[in-house]
Amino acid sequence: MHLKNKKLVRLIRIWMVSSLPLEYVFTKSDMQPKSFLKLLRMYYARWIVHPLKRRLAKYYLLILKTFFGLKVIGITGSAGKTTTKEMLASVLSEKCEVVYSFSNIDPIYNIPSTILRCRPQTKYIVLEMGVEYPGEMNFYLWMVGRVDVAIITNIFPTHTEFFKNEKGVFDEKKKLVCAQHKSGIAVLNFKNRYLRSLGSKLNASVLWFNNRPSNTPRNLKFTSFKETAFNLKINGKEEEFRIPILGRQFSENAAAVVIASEALGVAIPDIRGSLSKVEIPDHRMKIIKTKKGALIYDDSYNSNPKALEASIEAFLETSKAANKIVVFGDMLELGKDEKEYHKKIGEKLSKLHINKLVCVGKLAFYTFSAARKMGIPNVKYFNDKNEAIEYVKKVALPNTHILVKGSRSIGLDSLVAKLAE
Repeated sequence: MHLKNKKLVRLIRIWMVSSLPLEYVFTKSDMQPKSFLKLLRMYYARWIVHPLKRRLAKYYLLILKTFFGLKVIGITGSAGKTTTKEMLASVLSEKCEVVYSFSNIDPIYNIPSTILRCRPQTKYIVLEMGVEYPGEMNFYLWMVGRVDVAIITNIFPTHTEFFKNEKGVFDEKKKLVCAQHKSGIAVLNFKNRYLRSLGSKLNASVLWFNNRPSNTPRNLKFTSFKETAFNLKINGKEEEFRIPILGRQFSENAAAVVIASEALGVAIPDIRGSLSKVEIPDHRMKIIKTKKGALIYDDSYNSNPKALEASIEAFLETSKAANKIVVFGDMLELGKDEKEYHKKIGEKLSKLHINKLVCVGKLAFYTFSAARKMGIPNVKYFNDKNEAIEYVKKVALPNTHILVKGSRSIGLDSLVAKLAE
């Protein structure tokens, strides 16, 4: 296909995707309209409301930036975007008015809606900029322009069904920082080789986290209050922080927040206080106690190989002598290597001290098969999540800790809800 034609197809696709009716953001089931009136409303939203809304948001944001000094903060990465956004918004909100993206809504809709919630006195807008398809970051930057502060949490093989490989993921996400002015700040994860390669190529000032020995979470502890405690060396001084969520990955997100907040003029004691009381969104390593006395580690919002490893680490550290069950659901949008990823997970889980492994979903069958070959005696497979729910309810006994991890569309959040009843 000719290059110009390719660009035209991409522009048309972005227009179509960004024009989907808002009701489909919340439920993607039942895509067929049930009546002529619904069909009419759908096309009205698609071709009139949403195109107008995003253009209104674009120019409204330009006015706020130009005349009222609004600062735009953009957050992207393969994992940790939402928790980073929530933590940063919590810290900045202590001193001024901050508007930030709603959780669990596609950025295509979320960004214009968030912009239109701003007021002249709003000092910061914090936007989550997740991408699933090539070209989406271009659309976000068309709407918001160059961001003042950009955070890239990490680069993992996520959405590789559409980006082909990890480098494709990086090429899309790096657009956020490559577009910045010299006055901008880019907060990047030094541990990631792709992000490390950007250091000298950007116009913006680069601030690193996870670059030993400074700005790297150390002395990590998972407390009995289900918190993650860790130390950071800031300006040569050892500082302790606590966040009300379990996981090494969340301590790394918090490190990015500390670096960004300090660059924006927030004092370390204020950052520490805000992080200790931040409200973490549902289904991200939340601890729930059932009526029978079992503990559920609800990490069912999404999944990828790296995030699963970090969740398992925290789960094993805190569950200790308890009966341990892992409920594992499909990891989606991993492209041509998806079966291999799932097999490797089965091999890894088989080497850990887990009492039961419950696999749910078509791809999880490969995890089940690999784990069974490795000799795990108590491994179960269910293609139907409802059958899995019935089984897990029976084994969710006192002194049992259950980690629930899977991609969002597998629906393991419903398993959590049933267990919590």
